[in-house]
Amino acid sequence: MARRYLCEVVATEPSEGAARGAAKLFDVPVVRASAEATPFRDDCFDVALLLGVVSVVPASVTVLAEAGRLAPTVAVLEYVSVGTAAVRAGGSVFPTRCQLASASRAAGLEVVAAVDQSVPAPPSWTSDSPAPNVGSRTSVSVKELEQATDSEQEVADAIARGRLIPHTMLARRQR
Repeated sequence: MARRYLCEVVATEPSEGAARGAAKLFDVPVVRASAEATPFRDDCFDVALLLGVVSVVPASVTVLAEAGRLAPTVAVLEYVSVGTAAVRAGGSVFPTRCQLASASRAAGLEVVAAVDQSVPAPPSWTSDSPAPNVGSRTSVSVKELEQATDSEQEVADAIARGRLIPHTMLARRQR
């Protein structure tokens, strides 16, 4: 994003290890913070982008409202359920399109565009792939690797079965 749009990117991540990894991998500043309560002032960004965040947090309305506090425009890229109910997979809860739009409205955002995407699951989420890369951690148990693989596989299966599709939503703070 920084190269293509010539913008400054700042990421937030609650996990210390993931924050370090993201800073190294993406070469952007990463602030260790919860998506529900960031340490930034109101309107300090032009756009807040939530990449796969809504499905992994317990309070999606709170996270969407926090993104709307940070920026007048909020973009969301998230897998959504194609059925009439949310899909629980891999420890996450993937909302329906309508649930995502409803949570956005409850957060004080007006949805201005919503489009399904055609993006396959990452190759690392297939059962033929090796164990996930655990970065610089030196003590990782077999159980942790199995759980990570099982979680990824559960989500990949939901994608492969057509229960989840990637979805992009653009919303603006309501006036």
